[in-house]
Parts: sequence; C-alpha cells; structure tokens
Amino acid sequence: MKKLPVTLTVAAARDIREIARYIALDNPAAARRFEDEFWLALDRISVFPRTGYAIPGRPFPTMRGSQRFRRYAIVYQVVQEHEVDIVRVIHCARDISSLL
Repeated sequence: MKKLPVTLTVAAARDIREIARYIALDNPAAARRFEDEFWLALDRISVFPRTGYAIPGRPFPTMRGSQRFRRYAIVYQVVQEHEVDIVRVIHCARDISSLL
C-alpha cells in the first residue's frame, strides 16, 4: 500500500508535547508509550487517510478526525491526495470544532 507523507503543524506538535508532559507527571513510562502509539497511529493514517470521520461544522471536506487514538482525536487534512497534514491532537471530551 502507498503511504502518504505526514507532516505535523506547529499546533499539533505542541499538542503532543503537552499531552506527553502531562502524562509523564504521573507515569513517565506511560508517556513514552503514548508517544510510541501516536507515531503508529500516524503510520495507519498515512496508509488509510480516508478512514477518519468528517469533522462536523467544518467548511473543509478534507478535514478529518482519526478513529480515536486513546481518548484523543487526531485531526488531519488530506492535501490534494498527496500529503496528510496533522492539524491538532485534541482530547475527545473537548469541543473539537470550536478548537479548530
């Protein structure tokens, strides 16, 4: 299967750092697992970018959310069928549309 290149926006990279730091306060090993699993999730998205769900209320039909990564949504956009941009990583309890 063809993999699309994946890039992280500045906001998405910041989200991952902040989530990992927060988890590490209680459990550094869990924070490392979180990061490892995040990169595996991105690998799946690069192979199957259309498996995510459309973000409600977004004017961009290509903006999608992953099938949930732990308790987080990986929000991404497929750019001209050639690349995947990871826009944000947001806890599912938050109002995702309002944060985009």
